[in-house]
Amino acid sequence: MAEGSRIKWNRIFQEKGWGDEPAEFLVECAEFLPAGGRAIDVGGGPGRNAFWLAQHGFDVTLVDISDEALDMAKKRAEGDGVALSMWRLDLEVEPFPAGPWDVVFIHHYLHRPLFSVIERELAEGGVLLVCQPTQRNFERHDHPSRRYLLAEGELPGLVPGLRVLRNDEGLYEDRYEVRFVGLKVATS
Repeated sequence: MAEGSRIKWNRIFQEKGWGDEPAEFLVECAEFLPAGGRAIDVGGGPGRNAFWLAQHGFDVTLVDISDEALDMAKKRAEGDGVALSMWRLDLEVEPFPAGPWDVVFIHHYLHRPLFSVIERELAEGGVLLVCQPTQRNFERHDHPSRRYLLAEGELPGLVPGLRVLRNDEGLYEDRYEVRFVGLKVATS
């Protein structure tokens, strides 16, 4: 599984590349972000969102399965003088990087078992931001497969210990998505 996924994503990044602009969702959620700290961009490809986080004062780790994506991120980081930590991981079989994380950002990557780990690794006062297509997306597209689509209303239940700051589901651009922000509150 891991090697097949790595080959697939390496080919996609070689053939199509990726834009440099951060996801609209990340930019519009800036108000929810802490003033700084450790951030992780999960399945972040060549790092368009990781770069944005780094430019906004975060110590950023970019995690992706693709060697090609991480090479692209490394070249851009060197050219732009941006410090990023980069890890090639298959998060379906390798452990999630240890926290505490002040920001966990996930854009169009879904592996449900990670959510309990992320909730545990999130720092008190930390935020989880997730943008993921929902099953309603089948009304417009044949992909991704159901395995990578959230059911309507599913996401808050995957992170029950977080306070929901935003949980919007709807049509964004040409895709039905959930856009979620959760806060880990202090336990006392």
